Amino acid sequence: AHSLTIVLRNTEGQLKGFAKITQDFTQRKQAVDELRESHAFIQQIITSAQEGIVVYDRNLRYRVFNPYMENFTGLKERDVLGHQPLEFFPFLTKHGVDLVHQRALRGETLESEPIRFSLSHNLSENREGWSSGVWSPLRDSTGEIIGAVGFVRDITERVRSQERLQLLSRRLLTAQEQERRKLAIELHDEIGQVLTAVTLNLQSLHKDATPQGREQVEECVQIVQQAIQQVREMSINLRPSLLDDLGLQPALRWYLDQQAQRAQFEVELTCDVQKGQIPNDIETACFRLVQESVTNILRHAQAHKVSVTIERLQETLRLEIRDDGVGFDIDAARERAVQGLSCGLLGMQERAELLGGTLIIKSSPGQGTSLTATFPLEIVPFPTLRLSGSKLED
Repeated sequence: AHSLTIVLRNTEGQLKGFAKITQDFTQRKQAVDELRESHAFIQQIITSAQEGIVVYDRNLRYRVFNPYMENFTGLKERDVLGHQPLEFFPFLTKHGVDLVHQRALRGETLESEPIRFSLSHNLSENREGWSSGVWSPLRDSTGEIIGAVGFVRDITERVRSQERLQLLSRRLLTAQEQERRKLAIELHDEIGQVLTAVTLNLQSLHKDATPQGREQVEECVQIVQQAIQQVREMSINLRPSLLDDLGLQPALRWYLDQQAQRAQFEVELTCDVQKGQIPNDIETACFRLVQESVTNILRHAQAHKVSVTIERLQETLRLEIRDDGVGFDIDAARERAVQGLSCGLLGMQERAELLGGTLIIKSSPGQGTSLTATFPLEIVPFPTLRLSGSKLED
């Protein structure tokens, strides 16, 4: 408590008595102590956090820059407080992160796309990597926005691990295609030639055989010819020679005509790219996506018409596959894929992403299905991390 004693005198200055005023500050002191304790607790959280915490005022000037951010950037809090982030990190403008900050000051909470950074502040050498962040408005007790708070993560190792896995997957796909090509050639040349020789020998025996023997020889010839046809189809499915010899358009035309004749549906192909105009990896990816899609259509769609469109749009290639079939439930298909019960859609998505592309599938029961894949024509050695590059839509 706090006490105040007042001396009372008359008009002539003579002492008349004393007055004592006592005020109890217990609750105020408790509130101040609790506030100090809360501040120390929050400061401890900010200091020990295993991710970057930054706070900006309304003018986007630093007010908090925790130790994680100091280690991450090589800057010290005392050097950045009162300054704007673009004074130290001009690459934020290129990636639009400064706009994310502005939107946070307008009341939005959002996550920025992963960005590639280059830092050289107070470091012995330049440091490059990846980061991402979540930004939210900071409000006072009345709800008024007084600044923004950001949580920054160094995701360099995660991105590099994903890049290594993607590079490995791309090499595995390349090796798979090479092995398929090798098997296709061996089936066509080796097995095909052996079966052809058997057919010629049977035809020679046919001349000298008895009438009953001729029937048996003719039956054997038919069986061998069926085997030759099956071997030829297996060889083409493994790796159509048209794709290597003439390019994507003739290979797709042949494949679609074969499937349309077998399943009795109408097919339409529009392709404005010629051999040599797009990388071999993208040609192969487009053919495999069409092959997988048509297989799914034959199994499930009950379609009457299938259209395939391939067009070059500046520095990208766009592939679209549409059918007028029964469609399917996207959510159910996604659930089956997550459970490992179906790998078709995930396989197509991965094949597109490994080449830096995107894949969007739209479908609903009774409304048919469309698949759209987009590929950059300049393939980077390491695919960049994509948060939402591929998706399924209903």
